[in-house]
Amino acid sequence: ENNNKNSASSERISVNDGIKASIGLAGVNIAPYARVAAINSGSGTLHITLVDGTENRLTGGGDCPALQTGGNLVIDGSGSLAASAQVNSAIKANGLNTIIKSGSISALCGEYYGISLGGTENNFVISENACVYSGHGFNKTPVNENTSDESLPVNSNETRHFRIPNINAKKGSAI
Repeated sequence: ENNNKNSASSERISVNDGIKASIGLAGVNIAPYARVAAINSGSGTLHITLVDGTENRLTGGGDCPALQTGGNLVIDGSGSLAASAQVNSAIKANGLNTIIKSGSISALCGEYYGISLGGTENNFVISENACVYSGHGFNKTPVNENTSDESLPVNSNETRHFRIPNINAKKGSAI
């Protein structure tokens, strides 16, 4: 937790390849000065818990994402996460599984998708307990873990709001 929530820490969180890491975010505000992600994880599994009642902010340094992982990504908890990047996607996950179980997540970026997933085999799941806002949409179609519905918009330059199971949200609709 940041002692002064109005002031961003220039430190970052880095997890080496092959490590399974669990990180609880409880009121952090991380904005590195260098061209690095606020949280960068290698080829292992990164599990982020958004602690109940907390607001967390991650900002990518330079043209880097705010949150980047080369492995699996799981986000849960009842707090919120605001991830932003100047140029790149705010959240960039390149593992086989990206699962957003719960929490309120906002992913804003300059030019790319708010949430970007690499590889053709990446499974992207958003639970009905999660609320996700992705500026410029997603580059892959997320599915609802309870229905396997794949009707969420993809490859869109429109800003969209999603609240599963209301998966056919229109541009500008409320979360």
